[in-house]
Amino acid sequence: MQITIHWTAFDEYADQFRPGTRPGVTKTFNTEGIPVGWDDYYMLEALFVATNTYEGPLWDDMQPLPEDRSHTALSVGDVVELDGTPYRCATFGWNEA
Repeated sequence: MQITIHWTAFDEYADQFRPGTRPGVTKTFNTEGIPVGWDDYYMLEALFVATNTYEGPLWDDMQPLPEDRSHTALSVGDVVELDGTPYRCATFGWNEA
C-alpha cells in the first residue's frame, strides 16, 4: 500500500511550533504486510497510533520523516492518502477528503 501523509493541520502556525518549518509538508512511503481484513479505517487508526507513540512497523516504514514538518503526530486537519484515496483527520475519526 502506498501512503502519503500531508501535515497541514497547523499550516498557519507552522513556524511557531518549530522554527524553520514550512506548511504542507508531505511524506510518501510504501508498507507491506497489512493484516487480512483491515480496511482503510483500520489503517488510518494504526497510522494515528504510530505517529502518536513513535513506534511500530508503520512508524519504521515512514522513516526518515521530513525535517521541515510542523508536527509529527497526526492531528485534526491532516490528510492521509491510502493508495490515492484522501482522508482528513477529524475531531473523531476520519472523513473522506
